[in-house]
Amino acid sequence: MSPSVAIKSYDKIGLNSGVVLDLPGFEGAGSILYDLSRDHNNGIIYGATWTQLASGLWVLGYDGDDYVDIGETFQATFRDSCTLSIWVKPTDGQPAASQFIMGSKNASAEDQLNLRIDTTGDLIAYYKSNNNGVQASGGAGTFTNGQQDWHRIDVVTDSANTDTEGIKLYLDATKIATGDAAAVTFAIWTSVDEFFIGAYDLDGTATSYFTGLIALPRIRNEIVLGVDLQCEFNRERSLFGV
Repeated sequence: MSPSVAIKSYDKIGLNSGVVLDLPGFEGAGSILYDLSRDHNNGIIYGATWTQLASGLWVLGYDGDDYVDIGETFQATFRDSCTLSIWVKPTDGQPAASQFIMGSKNASAEDQLNLRIDTTGDLIAYYKSNNNGVQASGGAGTFTNGQQDWHRIDVVTDSANTDTEGIKLYLDATKIATGDAAAVTFAIWTSVDEFFIGAYDLDGTATSYFTGLIALPRIRNEIVLGVDLQCEFNRERSLFGV
């Protein structure tokens, strides 16, 4: 099925109305990562290369200076509850410098949303609105040193539950961290900077690049419950041999 046919078909589906980004990858898609959501936020690939897994799934490889520009800020989505999902296979679980799997930060550094792996192997999801931030951290050693297996990561923000679990971080469908967002006002998150995958957009410039493989990025403008994340993980895991 060609990307254009798949995209037109998706528009007619009543399910998954909350999906604002869905990038499954298509064989021979070249420099475009086609978005199957109704919003058609097709990503432009800068340097990342196509790799086919044993399952037949096509994914993108990033070698430390590559990224995908989604061409959308997702301001309306990030001003409310949302869920970000992605599969990653880091080249090094404890890199020499922090590597950003995805994200953006505006010129004033007051508004941002990103997901990164730190040098200690810590997996961190960070949200900041109008200079008030919250993070969910898996802790040092979440990832071990050296080559990693495939893992699914989910980040869930909850604008109505800020004083207890305003942000939740899942690894392979298991909740590993939460953050108290009592000081955060989600509704005023503002940015003109586009969302990047494989790096993060720092006021229009890609930086802190990821090294490894990335697959199936997805953003939804709603909360996906843990039980549903588990179902998705179980459905997709065979694609990655886990």
